[in-house]
Amino acid sequence: MSEQPTCYFHGCNNKPMEGTVKCHFHRNRGLCRIPNCHNQVYARNLCVRHGGRHPCAFPGCSTNARLGQFCCKHSKLKKLCQYPNCTNLIQINNLCIRHGGSKCCKYEGCSTPARTGGYCWRHRKYIAKRHATNDVAKNVHGGKPEAHNAMLHTMMLAEKDLELILPQDSNFLLDAGSNPQDLDDSILEVLLKCDNMTISSPESLFSVV
Repeated sequence: MSEQPTCYFHGCNNKPMEGTVKCHFHRNRGLCRIPNCHNQVYARNLCVRHGGRHPCAFPGCSTNARLGQFCCKHSKLKKLCQYPNCTNLIQINNLCIRHGGSKCCKYEGCSTPARTGGYCWRHRKYIAKRHATNDVAKNVHGGKPEAHNAMLHTMMLAEKDLELILPQDSNFLLDAGSNPQDLDDSILEVLLKCDNMTISSPESLFSVV
């Protein structure tokens, strides 16, 4: 049984697209012009290994340049990670991303380094959800969350006032229930006595904000 062909690039086991040696993911990546090289092009049709990057300008150094004309070791622009034998650039706390120099994604249980808005690339969709929630709150309460909280606080205080003022005897509701108008008048009278609610007229009780 013959082996299934894989993508031309080194380390990729994806199936190549029909009529090409590259898979769908690498379809737009260039091939290094050096024969039998399976690396991707970096510059001038060459991969990094075969000269796609200029060598470091520091005398006697053959490492590829990464910061201007120098490699990370000889560049004065940025410092290297403090982890032993690591040549990556620092990000946070003098460490590179690989060795903990990055904040983790805000998504619960995700330890991937954060990229945009506090989330990793896989969980970036939660940024849009958070913005959508904020937009809804702005539309409902005019962009003032404190207005919504104040309204809830007022409703809670009014409910407590009703419990204190209205008789706890169930006969009160039975007697008032015999005449719906008496019940409405009794409740309205209690609400007008509440200090925590401002009612300009009986009609305002039924107005929709």
